[in-house]
Amino acid sequence: SENFAFVRMHEIGGTGSDMGLCRLFSTIAGMYSYSSSIKRGIGIILLMNMIAYCMRFTVYGWIMTVPYHAYIADTIRGLSFGLFWSSSNVYATQMVPAEYRATSLMILNTCYNGIGRSVGSITLGYMQSILGTQATFQYAAIWNVALASSFSLYLFVLSSSSTLLVADGAENDTNTKEQTMTTTTNTTKTKKGDARLKVD
Repeated sequence: SENFAFVRMHEIGGTGSDMGLCRLFSTIAGMYSYSSSIKRGIGIILLMNMIAYCMRFTVYGWIMTVPYHAYIADTIRGLSFGLFWSSSNVYATQMVPAEYRATSLMILNTCYNGIGRSVGSITLGYMQSILGTQATFQYAAIWNVALASSFSLYLFVLSSSSTLLVADGAENDTNTKEQTMTTTTNTTKTKKGDARLKVD
């Protein structure tokens, strides 16, 4: 989307100053996201990022009629990207042993900035040449809504499964404790009976 946002701004009369201000707002918002201490699961972070991109593409595809609308869209972009990128880096370093952290970050950067941006630019560039910039953003917004909806459903199912597993584990622990207590009680009774027999 970065390759076509300024093209869309130019189409509605945006100037170089407008584009520079958009990037300024985006950078400031991204710095805030990097420095914020939002502690959420990586799944929630990804979902929030998808929703933010839905909002941004909706602005570019349907709402934007003057360059000032792009200020809002790029501020959303800065917040979402800063939150996503910082969280992804933290997650990539935590999921591997310390000696593989640099490799994990390299793979993340290759997948996102290398493969992801290249495939995205080629695909959207082809769409733009056929449909136009505005329609490309509209389709991108629809796709992101579908992805965000599917991913939220996946997170819900995953959360429900985890809750059931935790509940089953707690129930098994309770049953085990009850069985242990019963066994201990029976053993104590047996020992007392043996002691009485010896006394007799």
